[in-house]
Order: sequence, then structure tokens, then C-alpha cells
Amino acid sequence: MSIDSKEMSHPHYRGEDAKDFHIGQSHETLHRVYNTWTVKVGITDDEDRNVVLYSTVFDVGGPMMLIYSTIIVTVGQCLMMSSLAELCSVWPYAGGQQAFTKYLAPQRIRRFLSYLVGWVVLLGEIATVCGCSMNSAQIIASVVSIHQPTFVPETWSTYLMFVALTVLSLLFCFSQKHLPAIAVLGGIITLGGGLAWAISFLILAPKQTASFVFTNFINNSGYASNAWVGFMSFYTPIYALYGTDGILHIAEEMRDATKSAPRAM
Repeated sequence: MSIDSKEMSHPHYRGEDAKDFHIGQSHETLHRVYNTWTVKVGITDDEDRNVVLYSTVFDVGGPMMLIYSTIIVTVGQCLMMSSLAELCSVWPYAGGQQAFTKYLAPQRIRRFLSYLVGWVVLLGEIATVCGCSMNSAQIIASVVSIHQPTFVPETWSTYLMFVALTVLSLLFCFSQKHLPAIAVLGGIITLGGGLAWAISFLILAPKQTASFVFTNFINNSGYASNAWVGFMSFYTPIYALYGTDGILHIAEEMRDATKSAPRAM
């Protein structure tokens, strides 16, 4: 595909970036500030999400099911990301699945399907933000309870913390100039927190035998069916690993997006 010389000369679009700009037919100035590694660090928060659901792990399957369910979910997630990464290498647009639907669906229904997929993706992102805010609010309330035994978290106080955290995340949308710095700070906190969590557990947690970790199934959920509890144990790794398609939605902010975004995914 030929690239207009005017677009090629644009300071923000050189080589593959110019190609992306031409295909997208965009007239906006996109500031490409991310690469494969910066996006990877920013998206990777698996250990944080595992910590959030640790109390659940020991009621539905125990460490054994956490290990095996994580392996299964990881394989499935890798297959799904491989498929999306291939599409992203062709159409590196922030619309992600919505853009893919637009280009691949039959012409007669592509507008409707693209509209539908776009709303599903948006609702999923809203649910993700709300879920993270609620979990964070519950963690804050729990930490305060540990250090102040007289404090009993009420529903209204947890809800107010949830609202405050949600509003804080929305404010980032209106501070595009500072988003790269916020992303770097988030990456540092994520990696540092993950290391602190792992080291603390290795040093302070009571040790168990290998047979307990790999073969002991725990069911404290109240359900009689171990099979159903086993399925429930998949919630933790799914929660930890979902959202990796988020890289799609910042592809237009990545340098050499047709290669960097798929690699990061």
C-alpha cells in the first residue's frame, strides 16, 4: 500500500507508524509513547488480582485447584490472545474487537455487529473498573480492621470508598498529558507489590507438604458437589488473567503498533 509523502513526513509517523496512520484514515495527532515492554508491565497485574481472591482460593479447591486451574486458564488465554494478536497486527486500532468485526463480518450485518460488539466491550471495561474499585475498597476496609480492631466496616463506608476509587479512575481519562507517567507509576507499584507479596509469603507463611499443595482438594464452600466447586475454582485465575485484550485499546498509542502490540499480547 502506498503511503502519502505528506503523512510519511509527519514527525509522529515514520515507517510502520505512518502505515498505521494511513490505514486508519485518521487526522488526529497520535502521540505514540508506549512500546512492547512498557505496555506489558502496565497490563500485567496477575499477582495483585490473585491476592484479592486469596481468601476464596482456600474455600473452593485450595492450592491444588489454584495451580491446575491456572494452568488450564493460561493455555486458553494464550490461544485467545494469539488469535487477537494476529488480527491486531493487521488492524492496530483502539476499537479492537469492534474494528475486527467491522472488517471481517458480512457487509449486510457488519454495522449492527460492530455496534453490538462495541457496546459489549465498553460494558466489560466498565464492569472491570467497578470490580477493581470494589475489591480495592474491601481490601482497604480489611487492612484498617486489622490495625484498628474496634473498626467495623459498614456497607455505606465500603460503598463510599468504592465510589471514590471509581471517580479517581475516571479522572485519569481527562488527564491525557499525564497518562504515561501514571502508567509508569502503576507499573512500578504492580511489580514492587508483586515482589513484596511473594517474598512476604515465602518468609512468613507456614509451610505445607508437597502432597497438601498438589493433591489435597479443599471444599469449605458449603456445596456438596466437588465437581461444582472445582469449576468455581477457575474464577481466581480467570480474574487474574482476563483483560489482556486491553493492549488492543491502546494500540494507537504504541510505537510500531503492528508489531509491538501483538508481541505484548
